Amino acid sequence: MRVIALMVLLLAIASSGKAASGGKSVRDWTGSCTNSACSAETVGEGGLASGGQGYRLVISRNGGSSTGWMVTLVAHNVPKPDGVAPFRIDVPGFSLPEIGAAAFSDGDGFGLAGGEPLEKIFPALRKGKEATVHFTAKEGPQSVRFSLSGVSAVLLWIDEQQGRIGTSDQVAGAEAAAATETITDLKSLPPALYELLRITPDCSPQDNEYMERIGVSRDKPDAETELYSVPCWTAAYNTIERYFTISTADGTLTQLLFAEYSDFTGWQGTAEMINSAYDPAARQLSSFVKARGLADCGGSGLWRWGDRMFKMVEYRFQVECGGEATSDPEKWPVVYKAKEGN
Repeated sequence: MRVIALMVLLLAIASSGKAASGGKSVRDWTGSCTNSACSAETVGEGGLASGGQGYRLVISRNGGSSTGWMVTLVAHNVPKPDGVAPFRIDVPGFSLPEIGAAAFSDGDGFGLAGGEPLEKIFPALRKGKEATVHFTAKEGPQSVRFSLSGVSAVLLWIDEQQGRIGTSDQVAGAEAAAATETITDLKSLPPALYELLRITPDCSPQDNEYMERIGVSRDKPDAETELYSVPCWTAAYNTIERYFTISTADGTLTQLLFAEYSDFTGWQGTAEMINSAYDPAARQLSSFVKARGLADCGGSGLWRWGDRMFKMVEYRFQVECGGEATSDPEKWPVVYKAKEGN
């Protein structure tokens, strides 16, 4: 469940609803909630292979009274969408439009764009019997079938958990998704950013096949700021990303620094984020530091964008590996939690 744990972190924001932890399974769908977000998920036809390899369909909603549903395809160690061609979703009995998708910086998640296409697709997902997702990968055209048996009941359960009965058809708006793009032609990056990356240790775009494959994500978290998520390199079970902002007013380029914690060193500042993911709809950033491959120890952080900067919402740290340690970072000890309203 490693990818799903990461997606829960990716999609979480501080809740003003009454979401509670726990889960519910109805036929082929499983729902879960944290204090800040809820998600429903199912796996593609054929299930998952070792290590979670395969496809998942995730429908999630952040806390708050005005948030909408987001639909994400998770592709772990299988052919992934090319990020260019639109998705086509077939649900028997429904005529549905094509829809764009934005790649998350974790490399596995692809969120369907909001707006009118999703407003037509989402009710079909709730009412249909099965859905086949068609997309184009570098390996060629792909089709993945998902059962929809149980999804409506799980989404209603999420409504109850979040205190939002009667809002099951509300989807996330297109504004955030439309403002996000993935840049794979690295030489087309803003010149100041390209030159800074070129001299940044372990993050130069020159001959960086990993960065070119994942692409640099650009988002506008507010009207005066462009945010760039840069994938620097990948190791056995951790990836490294750096984040930069450019002011739309005067072009000022800033490399962002973040706090990280361990029981051994205390609090430190870092420009390197590990296994991080930025959610443009929630304007929220998460990190997941795996101290070893089993991912049962390490640290995880959550930051929310506001006042032209990221503010830490929560940080967790699990010092002990093995034994009673859990691979679910939502259950790790909290070492920092922001006050309500911050």
